[in-house]
Amino acid sequence: MFADELEQNTRMREAVREVSANGTPIYAECGGLIYLTEDLVLAAGHDNRTRDEHYTMAGVFRGGETRMPVRRVIGYVQGTASDKSPPLGSGAFAGHEFHHTDVRLADDTEYAYRLTRGGKGIKDNLDGAVCNNTMAGYTHLHPSSVPGMFRKFTNRCRSER
Repeated sequence: MFADELEQNTRMREAVREVSANGTPIYAECGGLIYLTEDLVLAAGHDNRTRDEHYTMAGVFRGGETRMPVRRVIGYVQGTASDKSPPLGSGAFAGHEFHHTDVRLADDTEYAYRLTRGGKGIKDNLDGAVCNNTMAGYTHLHPSSVPGMFRKFTNRCRSER
């Protein structure tokens, strides 16, 4: 874990928050999701810690806290994406989840994915949190399940310049 280094890089955290607020498309999976929350908590007992340690992250998603360690999910997922999804647009997808954290976002967070098989997502089988043009989730998408995924995302990035 590089939590301390991520927290100390204030300029990067501020820049990520700013470009997200300005509508620049950002797509993040797993560790990127954690970085976009407000707070990372490494819990007592994790790597021999004697107390909880809190680290400030980028703060793109309000109410965000990530707790570690929590053994949550390892496995393949399938789901459907709404048109809120910058890399996909709407439609079916496949991917996988592998994480030992629990991300908690504000109750009014919008989600672009609904997992229909396997996985847990961020909350109640919902994943792909959306804020402005930023989307972040636990799901690691399998590009072969979504033809043109990279083309769609790069076109979206170009159109937002």
